[in-house]
Formats: sequence, C-alpha cells, structure tokens
Amino acid sequence: MKKIKQITEISFLVKLLFFIKYYLKNFDKFSIIPSPFYRIFRLNYWRTLIYYTHLRSHLFKIKYSDKKFHNLKVDKTFNYNDWKYNSFSKRPYLDLGLLVDEIYSIKTKNIKILDVGCGPGEIAANLISMIKNKKIDYTGVDFSPSAISKGKKAFKVFSKKKNFTYKFYQNNFTKFNLTKKKNFDYSFSVSVMEMIEKKDIKKFIENMCNQTKTGIFLNENNENFPGSKLRNHKFYDELFRKYGFKLDKYKYQYEKVPRGKGSFEFYRLIAFFKRFN
Repeated sequence: MKKIKQITEISFLVKLLFFIKYYLKNFDKFSIIPSPFYRIFRLNYWRTLIYYTHLRSHLFKIKYSDKKFHNLKVDKTFNYNDWKYNSFSKRPYLDLGLLVDEIYSIKTKNIKILDVGCGPGEIAANLISMIKNKKIDYTGVDFSPSAISKGKKAFKVFSKKKNFTYKFYQNNFTKFNLTKKKNFDYSFSVSVMEMIEKKDIKKFIENMCNQTKTGIFLNENNENFPGSKLRNHKFYDELFRKYGFKLDKYKYQYEKVPRGKGSFEFYRLIAFFKRFN
C-alpha cells in the first residue's frame, strides 16, 4: 500500500483516467449525481470528485477501523509552522459556529471539550482560538499514533499562549472509556462519522453520548466518495435520540477549500445535538 503522499502526488491526468475506469466498473453502486443536482455543472465539483475518488479508493482498500489504515499516515517529521498553517489557513471556510455559539450561550467559565478523531489537534486549535473569556479543558482522541504524537508536540507550543489545558489519547474511540460518564460538557467530531463502518456507528455514537453532558457537534462530508457512508440529519437524529440527545440545529452548506490555483468544494452536514435526559 502506498503512503498518502505518494497517492496525492500522482498527476491529474492519471487521476482522471483512474476515475473513468473506476466509474465504468462501479457505475451500479457509485453515483456521480451530486446533491444538490445543479453542482453537476460546477468545475470544482468534478475536480473534487475525481481527486477524492482516486484518493479514497486507494485508502479504503484497508478498513478505516483497521490499525493499518491509520499507520498509512505515519510521518515522523513535525513542523510547527506547517501545523499552524493547517490549523488556521488551510480551511478558511471551516464552520464551527454552532458549537462556538452554544459555548458562549452558557454562563459556565470552565468548559470541558472532547474531540473525537482529533488528528493532530488542528481543528481544535482553531476552535480554542475562537473562544474568549472561557477556560478550556481539552481532550483529543485519535486512532493514529502519528497524529497524537504531532498533536502533543504542537500543543506544547500552542498552549503557552492560550488559557487552556489539554490531554491526548491514542485509542480506537469505540473502545475508549473513562471511568466517569458525562465527563465532558461538549463533544465534537469533524469529518469522522462519514468513515465509520455500519457495524461500528452505533457503538461510536453511544460512547460519544455517554461521555457528554450537554451537547454534541458534527461537521461531516455529505459526498459520495469511495469509503464514505452517506448519512443525513434524520439518520443521526434517530440514533442520537436512543442515547438521550436530539437534533437541535442543522444545515447543509458548501465548504470551499483552496488548493493551488483552484479549490475543492465539499457539501457538508453541520449539526448540533442537545441532551434531553
């Protein structure tokens, strides 16, 4: 299996030819029709679909729940400036607003936050920087040992300038368990749920709910890429309700991600769930 860097550096022409071959072979189970439909006329839609069909079809030869999948990302090099760019500049239109607004709406000054599928803590750093006049106790959990290692190195520097404490755990979240339930005020997950397999999604959400006291935020791709599990807000609402949370707010919107001279675009589900019992 090639490393991620080797996969992404292949020329666009090779990716295009791969995409055509992949579609002809899988047309009965792989739809190129986007939601909303009018996106089919957008160049960025096709650029994104071709790129991620090639990337995901290679990555998901190994199941996401397999430790080998996360070892694909093993990279011992670490550069704080690169991490900082990924945290604050790589995704300028990343929408965390529903979670930020909720945190500001409560009077509590000390907030405990759980980040599920945290990677090297890049999205968490973005979130923490948005929250003023609150003290954050942050916990990140990820299956990837490389991501956790980088997160610890980055936060050692990043935390010196911010009013927060942090912990990172390297673990499969379906098996992650703290002795005390409802240990966190809020939990969040970005671009993770879409990759959780059908056999694991119930346990994944149950564990998230068990760990969370007040609210859960999701920001997920709603695209038909290989390896992605398309799940809408109704699916999540039905499942979260089994564990004491209900859908409070949601929206579907684009996220434009600049790449080189162009950009990718992703249609995303953004949702916030509140505990009701």
